[in-house]
Amino acid sequence: MHFVTLTYWTDEEAIRAFAGDEVLKAKYYPEGRDFLLEFEPEVVHYEVVGGAGGVRLEP
Repeated sequence: MHFVTLTYWTDEEAIRAFAGDEVLKAKYYPEGRDFLLEFEPEVVHYEVVGGAGGVRLEP
């Protein structure tokens, strides 16, 4: 079973401040080894688009 974790960032610069210049490379905390069975090498970024009809995610 896989789970998706969503985090919201104000912009790409905020992501770079956290992840560094390689924004597609997954970053894990050391304690993740206690809980995770697999470590995906990359992340997927989505742009949140909202309007009167609701919110949708676009890769």
